[in-house]
Amino acid sequence: MTIDGTHAVGDPGHTSDHNTIDDFLLGLLGSVEAPVTSAGTLVVGQHNPLDCTSGSLSFALPVGTPGALLSVDRVDGATAHTCTITGSIRGVGSSSLTLLAPSATPTHESVMFLADTSGSWWPVAGHKSKSWLDAEYLSRAADYGYAAMTCPPDTLAVSSAAMSNAGTITGSVMQLAATASPTSLDFSVATAGSGLTSGHCGVAVFDSTKTLIGTAFTADGATDLATALTGTGKHTCTLTPTGTGLTSLATGKLYAVMFQNGTTAAILKAPANTSAVNGNLSAANSKYFTADTGRTTSFPTTLGTFTARSGADWFAIF
Repeated sequence: MTIDGTHAVGDPGHTSDHNTIDDFLLGLLGSVEAPVTSAGTLVVGQHNPLDCTSGSLSFALPVGTPGALLSVDRVDGATAHTCTITGSIRGVGSSSLTLLAPSATPTHESVMFLADTSGSWWPVAGHKSKSWLDAEYLSRAADYGYAAMTCPPDTLAVSSAAMSNAGTITGSVMQLAATASPTSLDFSVATAGSGLTSGHCGVAVFDSTKTLIGTAFTADGATDLATALTGTGKHTCTLTPTGTGLTSLATGKLYAVMFQNGTTAAILKAPANTSAVNGNLSAANSKYFTADTGRTTSFPTTLGTFTARSGADWFAIF
């Protein structure tokens, strides 16, 4: 964690520190004020929760005495409304700092100010919301035009491990960092399959509870997936919603999977093909896995028990 309460890329501590910083701030301040719902002057020595549900509001920093502290926290989710802190900030008079709603990006959800000898206020600690941190530090799918992906497509340097030709579900975990309503799934073939059975190859997406929410048995328009898998390169499948569907999916884990049936299964592209791809995860919690067997023309409603897989198969949704 950095001195201002934010985190470097890849820092795994950002989630656990979310509450730790709040506790730290309260240890330095007297108490928490009641949520402030109208414009006014911030209270020195207190934690000031700011609620802009009613509209955009401005809150003034008082003239500080050397060493004085105060903190602010944007507590509403009204993303259309701005929350502005005004006053002498970082030695510059008539300055302002805008706190967006916790669900907006970017946002300083909490900021702690320290007054210097001139009475100006300096932001010395704070943290961004968990939703912002997740979007910033989880897989940057949006950089590639995706809502979620198993890994960046520019890391696909090798062929994955061989996939079953007898209907075994093979899949990968994706992290959805922001609410989305995907309609399509991409994968890329490294080694073409052959003799695959029409209508007996499919892809699907399962939600964080491993419940089926979308399927496809065709790719690249109306081409049967069994045929598409005999060609190398990237393929796009249009997903058909099922169960609770694909609309407004919440952030968190998703599972992208495929099964094939026929003579020789296609091998997908991957960033690695090694037993180390699942790191220190247990088999039941594998990022790259196999699950149900013997699937032919449909997917199970719920994914079965995972077995760790050495191939890091690439999937992405958008």
